[in-house]
This record gives sequence, structure tokens and C-alpha cells, in this order.
Amino acid sequence: MQELMEIGICENAGVGSWVEALSCAVRETSPELILFASSAFSSYAAAVLAGELGAKVHTETTRWQIHDQRHLYLERHVLAGSVCVKELAGTLGERVDAKAPILAVLSRSLLLEEPSLLEEKAEDRLQIVRSKWEKEGKTIQLISREPLLRQDVRLEEASIVVAGGRGLGGPEGFKLLKELAELLGGEVAASKQAVNLGWISAEHQVGQTGAKIRADLYIACGISGSIQHKAGIRGAKCIVAINTDPKAAIFQVADYGVVADIYDVVPAMIKKLKKQSRR
Repeated sequence: MQELMEIGICENAGVGSWVEALSCAVRETSPELILFASSAFSSYAAAVLAGELGAKVHTETTRWQIHDQRHLYLERHVLAGSVCVKELAGTLGERVDAKAPILAVLSRSLLLEEPSLLEEKAEDRLQIVRSKWEKEGKTIQLISREPLLRQDVRLEEASIVVAGGRGLGGPEGFKLLKELAELLGGEVAASKQAVNLGWISAEHQVGQTGAKIRADLYIACGISGSIQHKAGIRGAKCIVAINTDPKAAIFQVADYGVVADIYDVVPAMIKKLKKQSRR
């Protein structure tokens, strides 16, 4: 049975204490590979740890392959998802003390494609041992914590997504999209421009720096279709675009396009769906 190491950290410890504890563990146990689940904290911790160890971080890893049971290859997407880069991360089984471990941050899409990584309980297949690297967070301490109110938005897992962009003209437009999404049993999303304007919170953002959509149906309302946004919706099975500009880039990737004002089309859709639900 393999071992899972548990490192005790003070509740108020900052990332510096985490990295210090991990550095001690790495230097004494000499692991070949360290994996991080994708999050703002773990990505930052991986970068700081890499600087501490003189290692390289492979970020947003979307796939891994082991050739000849030795050579580890990692893949990631660049240029707004238009190019897939595959590189040799290292050779397993040849670790020497002077060699830094391989550090990789796994993308959310990889974790969703490999549900066993999320569903399996570590206790069922690993022996948990408590390490001796206990840190109290003396360098960086948390002084206070203010919870950020967030809605439970799971865009990557939604089968239907209704998204709005700058073409909505203001935050009130998302109330209309929310009503449509609820009738369809879907989630509300937004372009980066709409989020930057403060019309809706950041967890609704779709695109290269937001959620990656894998829905059966994606309805884009008033979204121009920047290359960054299109990178986030390439996984959708069917894309419907509604825009007053017939030359909008979103139509290049849409399966169905409607050149019209969303305030004419969306209310008509809501009225039709409500009528059907009363039957």
C-alpha cells in the first residue's frame, strides 16, 4: 500500500508556511512527481515551491501520458486553446537527490474527465501517515477572514448554459437570462466584458480565463465572440448565437445564428416555454 503524507499546518498559516513544510518534505523524501489540483491557492503555492526547489511548474495540464513506463509527457493548451503543446516533463525511476521533482497543476477539465480522481477516497487505497514537518505560520499569518458571498455555479457540469455579453446593455439583462435558464433547467454565464463591467459576478465568466463549457446547449446572447471566449465554449455540443451584428465573430462557431435584438428574441422564448409548461 502506498503512503499519503499528512502535513500539519496552523489554521492561520499563509502560503509561505505551506511551501516551507512542503520543501522540508520534498528534500527528505525525494519524490519524483508532485501534483496540484487547479485552484488559485495551489497554483500560487506550486509556483513558490518551484522557485524554492529550482524546479519547473507545468500549469493547466489537460492530459498526461507515460511512454515505456518511464517517460512522462504532459499536455496543455495555449493561444486561447487553439494549440495543444505536448512536452516531455521528465523520466520516472531515475530520480537522484540533486534533481528537482516534476511539478504539475492539473486543470479542472482533466479532473472532470477523470472522475475517479475526485470520487475515490484516499483512505481506501493509501496509508495516511502524519509527518514531522509541523509549521505554525510564523512568517505569514492570516489576520482576519471576510467570507465572499458566492452563488453555487457549476458551469463546467451544466448541460444547458445561457450566457450574456456586453450586448445586454446592463446588469438588468441578466435577470431575463436567468428566467430563461431556469425554464430550460440550465445555468447563467457571462463573457469577460460583462464581468469586468460589474454586471455579474466572476464565477459566471466563460472563456480562456473562466469556465470551459461542455454543455449540450450553449446560448450566447449579445456576445461578440472574442478568441478568448470561443476558447471556452469549444466543448459545447450545440451553440446558438443571438446578436444584432451579422458580422459578429460568435457566428463563426455557432450551429444556429439569430440576427436580432435579444430583447425581442429572449422574451419570446420565455413566453413559449411558459406556455408549453402549462400544458
